[in-house]
Amino acid sequence: GTFLVPVRAVSTGDGTSAVWKLDPASMQVSRLTVETLGLSRDSIQVRAPALAAGDEIVISGVRFLSEGMTVQRMATP
Repeated sequence: GTFLVPVRAVSTGDGTSAVWKLDPASMQVSRLTVETLGLSRDSIQVRAPALAAGDEIVISGVRFLSEGMTVQRMATP
């Protein structure tokens, strides 16, 4: 699918861009390669066949993540 995500959710490296998808059952993350399509203010449009509407992605601290890492949701005010 094609999605609009916060710019800070997209990490780059090795010539690719990616987002980190959260598995809510295990609270572990997995790196998904995305194709960047366009930038709009603080959001970026990405194409990510492995993402679906309703999937959760990590938007904070993405540069510190590694495959299979267990994370916690931040408390929202």
